[in-house]
Amino acid sequence: MGRHEAVGGAWLRKLSPERRTPAPAAPPHRRLFHLAAASIFPALLIFFPKEPLLAASGALLVVSLVGEYLRLRRPDLNRPFLTGLRLLLKGREDRSITGSTYVLASTVLVIGVMPQPIAVLALFYLAIPDPMAALVGERFGRHGLAGKSLEGTATFLVAALIAGAVLVATALGTTFAVMAAGAVTAAFLELMPARLDDNVRVPLGSGAVMWLASQVWA
Repeated sequence: MGRHEAVGGAWLRKLSPERRTPAPAAPPHRRLFHLAAASIFPALLIFFPKEPLLAASGALLVVSLVGEYLRLRRPDLNRPFLTGLRLLLKGREDRSITGSTYVLASTVLVIGVMPQPIAVLALFYLAIPDPMAALVGERFGRHGLAGKSLEGTATFLVAALIAGAVLVATALGTTFAVMAAGAVTAAFLELMPARLDDNVRVPLGSGAVMWLASQVWA
């Protein structure tokens, strides 16, 4: 058996649900901050044209990247940063790029290259289902699935479908089939282990699938 087959087989075995003990739960305010902050640009994109939002998110990304570079190079800058934002940061973010910067990067890419309805859905699939899945999985997850929990993954998919259905029914010019394809893709990508941060792979991957689906089912 080749190396890739072995790796693939090991990951597929992880998809078989197994009993697990819930991991220590992160503070709920960190999940709520993610939901609120990541929802700003997709919510604005429903009502405003792409160009000013792309410019604003791009400017924030530049500021964030400069700040990340400086704090990671300068311990004297990193210490007050960590002290001020310790309630919102993951443990590893004391020495790596924060999730907020990844969210900004994906926001810029999605708004820049995807049609407005698909961009809104893709960014909301990052903003809403992800923190809800984490809240449920950390507290109630009993069945392991690819290193996460079956309960959390199910919550992600249900939240994505509900949020997407409401958006398509009230505000967006796309179909329920396209929306559902994106929701399923987002849930799969959130579950899949990968080196690329899920704040990037979930919106980009689900957006790409929705764009392709919109071409096929137009």
